[in-house]
Amino acid sequence: SYEFTMIDCVVRDNEAIGQFGGGLYLSSQSVVRDSMILDNVTAGEGGGLMAHGSSGSIVGSVFRGNRAGTRGGGILLGDGTGSAPYTIEACTIVANDAPQGGGIVFAADSDKLRRCIIAFATSGEAIVCDGSATPVLTCCDLYGNAGGDGICGVDGGGNFSLDPQFCDLASGDVALHDNSPCLSPSPIDGFVCGGDVGALGATCGPATDVEVFDFKTWGRIKGFYR
Repeated sequence: SYEFTMIDCVVRDNEAIGQFGGGLYLSSQSVVRDSMILDNVTAGEGGGLMAHGSSGSIVGSVFRGNRAGTRGGGILLGDGTGSAPYTIEACTIVANDAPQGGGIVFAADSDKLRRCIIAFATSGEAIVCDGSATPVLTCCDLYGNAGGDGICGVDGGGNFSLDPQFCDLASGDVALHDNSPCLSPSPIDGFVCGGDVGALGATCGPATDVEVFDFKTWGRIKGFYR
């Protein structure tokens, strides 16, 4: 049984007094589900959440705008000793910030990341694997992270790097346009994901492409109206 359960909650605008876990610090078996972890700050590790010496699951949740001074802008799991195996599933981890691992730092064995979006970290990589960490990633979209979108650990299949097409990231809306590649993605190298990627699904219409014209092209367009 879990010692800590958090469902349908908002954790926002907190600042860690110490060095760990700006929004949440988990040290017992835990489940975090259908929650929003937003704009939290720590000078050390785990801007949105740090889990240490525990295990559990994080499901259907959004980590947005969190910041860590050293590593793990969105999430940091483990302490490099092999503890804290977590399953992170159907989460959106976006616009977080840390010098190392703007999205997630894995520092434990046996972690699993499934059907998650990790995108647009303002500094740091999408994910970092530290110590003995070998997380298994399946059906994740890693895109637009300032430090890179590479996969460490084990590529379990179905992973891709495409713009998730958020409804309005600038205003904090990280639900998806209804033509997002994260909605029931097509099989990748024969791997079927079996569901949407990310936490929120589609709540706005199709995204439209914006075409950039040079001055010569613009001159041709004006010619049609003479």
